[in-house]
Amino acid sequence: MDVSDQGRDIQVSFSALSARSNQVANFPRRQGVRRGDRLIVMLPNVIAMWETLLAAMKLGAVVIPAASLLTASDLRDRFSRGGGPARGGRFVRGREILISCR
Repeated sequence: MDVSDQGRDIQVSFSALSARSNQVANFPRRQGVRRGDRLIVMLPNVIAMWETLLAAMKLGAVVIPAASLLTASDLRDRFSRGGGPARGGRFVRGREILISCR
């Protein structure tokens, strides 16, 4: 897989991507994310985004993509529509990943 990171192309094997996505999946799993839970993912188009998307698939989570240019109001709207805290969910902030579950 070829992806761009900070203006340079990087090649990542599918086995490396699979192994890294397993590691990435451990964080939301420890936070209680389960099959069917919704994750709002706000990452630029870098390797971490692909690792996170694959990790969410492995968990059975539903990804709600969010552009990094969204305003606070836009994010509140996505949290509300995605079943976030307005419906009893909770937020966990981990590095560049915002997680909304249940």
